[in-house]
Amino acid sequence: MMNEKRRENMARRIAALSHYRSLAGATVLEIGAELDGISAQMLVDAGARRVISTNLDEEWRGNVGGNIERRHLDARKVSDAFEPESIDVIFGVSVLEQIDGLDAFFAGARRVLSKGGLFYAPGGPIWSS
Repeated sequence: MMNEKRRENMARRIAALSHYRSLAGATVLEIGAELDGISAQMLVDAGARRVISTNLDEEWRGNVGGNIERRHLDARKVSDAFEPESIDVIFGVSVLEQIDGLDAFFAGARRVLSKGGLFYAPGGPIWSS
């Protein structure tokens, strides 16, 4: 569950993302999404046409509705799940330290990002798990 402090932090992250690329009409791939879908809705509210909200949890399936789709996804296999250059923004907060196999994730992200696309994955706090 996202508490108020985390919600404010997420709003700041999305606002910061918007300094680098407009979300207007964008297809956003959200890596490591939270169960409540708050960040996905914030991305839609910021202008994203479509948010594909992903998590490694086996139970993470099914559409939320409207502009938000949920998909079970191993981030290391992102290139298998999407067509080349089909994603405008890849967004994930504090997820990189949880991916074992970053080389595969980065290669796949590069493949699926559209020309002019943005990879935005701020960290902190970094979990040393």
